[in-house]
Amino acid sequence: MNQRRQTATGRNFLKAAAIGIMVLLAPSIRLETDKSSQSRVVSFQSAVSNLNDRIQYLDGLVRHYPVLQSAYNSGVLGGLFLYPEESNKLVAVYRNMAHRAGVNFEESIDEFVNQQLRQHETNVLRGDLMGVNVTRSFVVDVSALGITSRSVYNIFGSAIPHPIVVYPPAWSGTHIHSEIEFLTTIEHELTHIEDNYRGITFPSGLAVASQDIYEKRLNREFLDALIEVRAYYRQLSYILENGVNVNADYWNLLLNNYAVYYTKLRIIADFAGGKASVDSSLSLLQRTDLVKSSEDALAILEDRYLTGIASAQIDMVSELPAKLEPHPSLTFKGRELTLR
Repeated sequence: MNQRRQTATGRNFLKAAAIGIMVLLAPSIRLETDKSSQSRVVSFQSAVSNLNDRIQYLDGLVRHYPVLQSAYNSGVLGGLFLYPEESNKLVAVYRNMAHRAGVNFEESIDEFVNQQLRQHETNVLRGDLMGVNVTRSFVVDVSALGITSRSVYNIFGSAIPHPIVVYPPAWSGTHIHSEIEFLTTIEHELTHIEDNYRGITFPSGLAVASQDIYEKRLNREFLDALIEVRAYYRQLSYILENGVNVNADYWNLLLNNYAVYYTKLRIIADFAGGKASVDSSLSLLQRTDLVKSSEDALAILEDRYLTGIASAQIDMVSELPAKLEPHPSLTFKGRELTLR
């Protein structure tokens, strides 16, 4: 959903990071521009050093960076915006999203917009680089308007375009050190954009339905693990397939974050595939933030829908090189989590 630094996780990845950096020796990917538009394209370096150039740089990416251009022109992407400088534009985008979801009451539309803006402010405060608010559903209680009705408007997978929002930490140089790292973060967020727009359907036909999300069959932590595994998988694959240069710290950060989310789903998938016992799986799950009790853990393992989703997603990311597999020992909540 939002890409940020994970703390106290993924130890012993320095060796993997060093191996990864050794293979990333090819030149960085260049934006596709034509001669008539080159004079209007602001460089990444200018955007980093000059606040006034950042909006123009992001506008240039939407026009000239192929995946963004395609997503925007096809109606999947709702835009690329600088926060907080373009908050007024975001208000218009979110009002349009509410209308497209079928929300008609002006008070409800205002509340939806305010929810989105509050979430972005929260994202900035915790140091996120970019954000896509993965909106599952929006509940409108209009009893205050004199109507005894409570409506649920499904947004996830409902062909409603979401914007990507870029936060101040993306320009600080602390986590993102180059334009190619900025672009790989865009690739990450585009995964969330596409999942928001189309929903998630696996080759077997199993799908993540908006109704299941609203009814909390998928809790927030499980859904976060699912969508972040997909986004980090795309980001890591993008770097490897294009052979681009990235900073060692940045590579290690991505690898650690991927491992954290991957491991949560892997525990469930291993149980579903008969590779782990009930007792060991329950013990491992309770050391993650997916569950709050042994009862919650057992409910996940007994739910074929959830175990099916975890297994289907793990199958889809298993093609990554072995060095991207998470280390068998990770730390969750200060306790050792061992997969073997």
